[in-house]
Amino acid sequence: MFFAVIQDGHGVFGVGETEEEAIASSTRLGTPAQIRAALVNQDDALHGDIFLAGCTPELFNHVTNNGFESEIEFTEDGVADIDHAPRVYPVEEEQYAG
Repeated sequence: MFFAVIQDGHGVFGVGETEEEAIASSTRLGTPAQIRAALVNQDDALHGDIFLAGCTPELFNHVTNNGFESEIEFTEDGVADIDHAPRVYPVEEEQYAG
């Protein structure tokens, strides 16, 4: 299983094969001690809160290779994954703007 440190509304800041590895790889959010102190339960997280979640191998590999991912979704089991929703492109936004 893989784990991700997520800041709600912002993205995935670190991943690991254990919770401790995920926390240690999230240095953009602070020291491991600061991150542990800031963690909230995933179900209670509000915008800006930091929490740990299981993540898919696809998300793990993406963050490992790129360092960050802002577009995520959650599976029915609450596991973080790459957002697979189709993207709206600027021309479509203008075309469908009310």
